[in-house]
Amino acid sequence: MSSFQGQLLIATPQLADPNFSKTVLFIVQHDEDGALGLVLNRPTNVPVKSAWEQVGQTPSLCEGYLRIGGPCQGPWMLLHADAGAGEREVLPGVFFSVEDENVTWLMQHPSDPVRCFIGYAGWTAGQLENEIESGSWELQPVGSQDLLEADEDFWHKASASARRKIAFPNLLPHMIPTDPSMN
Repeated sequence: MSSFQGQLLIATPQLADPNFSKTVLFIVQHDEDGALGLVLNRPTNVPVKSAWEQVGQTPSLCEGYLRIGGPCQGPWMLLHADAGAGEREVLPGVFFSVEDENVTWLMQHPSDPVRCFIGYAGWTAGQLENEIESGSWELQPVGSQDLLEADEDFWHKASASARRKIAFPNLLPHMIPTDPSMN
């Protein structure tokens, strides 16, 4: 089995589920038991500091907005650049944390940037592979910088790039004519 961990999962236009329409997910974990991903492009209008006041025992110094990681309920999950508070390195220099002590520490000592998620997307064994095979999702590699800078428009950027690679796998950028009439 080939793991999709550390890759983007881009919703195709035919994906009708409103939980995932026009989303880009990051696959945090994928193995024979299933997969866990976080939606990157669904920020809320709730500042992290305000949301943390409702659940944390100490104030938060994190900037930014809480993100909806997916439809499954779960604890706060963070993507960040602090190796000391990271439980799993998901890309070079990017870490995933879910344990209370690490999340609390990161709220008080935020790395820059830190992305805070509530909820996640989960798949049982074989489910994600079937959804990809059916054309609901496209896989794409991602760099550490792009992952931590993903915003609401990330689906448009990522899906356009993925479609070009699928539609024109052998077309090299230097071969594209600048004058469309030359096609």
